[in-house]
Amino acid sequence: MKQIEVDDILSKIELMDTEETPPKGFSKGNRLAAFLFSLLSVGLLVFTYYSAAISPIPAFVQRAVHLAFIICLCALVYPSGFRIATWNGRLEEALNLLMMGIGVLCILYLALNWKKLYTADITALDQTVALLIILIVLEITRRSIGMTLVLIVVIGVAYAMLGPHLPEIVSHRGYTLKRILSQIAVGTEGLFGSTLGIASTYVAGFIFFASFLEAFGGLRVFMKLALSISGALVGGPAKIAVIASGFFAMISGSTVANVVSTGSITIPLMRRMGYRNAWAGAVEAVASTGGTITPPVMGATAFILAEFMGVSYIEVMKAAIIPAFLYYAGLFAAVHAQSSKLGFTGLPREKLPELKGALIRSAHLILPILLLVYLLVEQYVPITAALYASVALFLMAFLARETRPSWNRILKASKAACRAMVVVSAACAAAGIVIAVLNLTGLGFKLSSIIVSISGGNLLVALLFTQAAAVLLGMGLVTPAVYALLAVLVAPGLVKIGIHPMSAHMFIFFCSALAPITPPVALAAYAAAGLAESSPFTVSTNAVKLGLAAFFLPYFFVYNPSLLFMGPYLDILWHFTTALIGVVVLGFATQGFFRNPLSRAQQAVFIILALLLIVPNNILSIIGLAGLAIAWWVKSKKSAGESAHETPSA
Repeated sequence: MKQIEVDDILSKIELMDTEETPPKGFSKGNRLAAFLFSLLSVGLLVFTYYSAAISPIPAFVQRAVHLAFIICLCALVYPSGFRIATWNGRLEEALNLLMMGIGVLCILYLALNWKKLYTADITALDQTVALLIILIVLEITRRSIGMTLVLIVVIGVAYAMLGPHLPEIVSHRGYTLKRILSQIAVGTEGLFGSTLGIASTYVAGFIFFASFLEAFGGLRVFMKLALSISGALVGGPAKIAVIASGFFAMISGSTVANVVSTGSITIPLMRRMGYRNAWAGAVEAVASTGGTITPPVMGATAFILAEFMGVSYIEVMKAAIIPAFLYYAGLFAAVHAQSSKLGFTGLPREKLPELKGALIRSAHLILPILLLVYLLVEQYVPITAALYASVALFLMAFLARETRPSWNRILKASKAACRAMVVVSAACAAAGIVIAVLNLTGLGFKLSSIIVSISGGNLLVALLFTQAAAVLLGMGLVTPAVYALLAVLVAPGLVKIGIHPMSAHMFIFFCSALAPITPPVALAAYAAAGLAESSPFTVSTNAVKLGLAAFFLPYFFVYNPSLLFMGPYLDILWHFTTALIGVVVLGFATQGFFRNPLSRAQQAVFIILALLLIVPNNILSIIGLAGLAIAWWVKSKKSAGESAHETPSA
């Protein structure tokens, strides 16, 4: 095991900072582009909090103006990727300016005429504007996310037009282009629907909060706290990655961004200690992925879930508490098992920051987070809670010289937030188009019936189909888009089979959230693989082993919602306890170590017993506990016998 200098770790943590995001859609050094990027970033910050929390404006107008910002920011940040860019940079810039200009003019037209569009038949000019804005949304989606969602939108629109010519099971009467454009771009049921509404308010507010927290030193705070809490434990550096990534990911809600930021320190740290490259990358990928399902802030998808279900955000937080805790408990156990197996001790405790001192020095940045949690628990509107927490963060940051706000920090944080927002808002806008088509054609209801028919009413078959769909869509889409599509297409069918609505939506949510670590295309694993200098596929397969419990949990809370904090409290406590024992045992078993190495047969036995414990069923849990006690006794006796046999006689 290689020697690791704590001072070197601390110095790297101190150097962590929000990276500058240059306007890549224009030539390097273009002052106009740099000025526009700064102006739009600050403008979107002010508009978001003012229009959504301070002085609300009509929903259609608010979402339309937000989209105008996103179109301009996308043109600045994401180049077109066309060959024209390599032929002549000026032509690329002209193309981006043209997209910005047309986009803003179309949005302005819609915002000024939204009342007329609601009440009157749309004219040829209205249709032209609607078509242009749809094409621009597809272009920003292609630039920021890729072609997968664009193709889904195109197929959806084609389906709406070609309905009478399709097989009877999915056919419909067909719609004109005029009717389709009206459904998509007029009102708040399509492109400007609830998905874009959530992105433009709740999600934007929390992304700004997370960016400011990072810019004012929040990421450094979490890293130091993780170092203080777990640095001296067995396998300390790997546990630092779990705790630090979990802390920051639950606030930022961005898996890949979290892998890149915290992973830049934790992955090299684990590699220096002696962990395999792929395993180090997998730990960071799994820890960062868990943030999207961990309260208090669970990323854009949780807000969309609350909107689709018509429940308060606090209900979603409540349902996610136990699954999130079990997720990280299983990961922590797996890390401990692997570290014990390799004989890796922790870092010297005397050289680590004292926990009490670290908490005192970072209290001024932790208090705004606690305020945010309190406001959410008190059921404040999420955007209002984000605004108050952001103001508190800004004021508290003045209390320490190293976190003191400056114009440069504010600007860098705003730019970083806007870049993240382009991806989320583009995905939500494109998903809104698909949802509009589904509502128009009734395909969502038909697919629900098809799912019930194909599964034969068998719950497990329906769940397996749903998870497979989430993995397939997750290859090319971000988590909010995957969830939004499946919530419309699949959730009604699951509910029809007999699943509780919260269980159905949480199942889809979890399966969508796990896509970043699920092979063959696992974006979080890909990001971690680059830092770990390893194969993305190897990192993702290691990630699946480390997060194995998370892939089973959604099935178990469907069959018994007690793991979603639903039902009598004694049942919740009992099933939580047995599941906690189960995920810990599963973590040790997947790494092949339980106080000493496990044989393949022993691994299989412990994995089966762990799953019996996780299943929220009283009889199976008792069988699992009894089996675990017997397996542990047999293993202990066998280990004791081998030790006595190996001890030389006097």
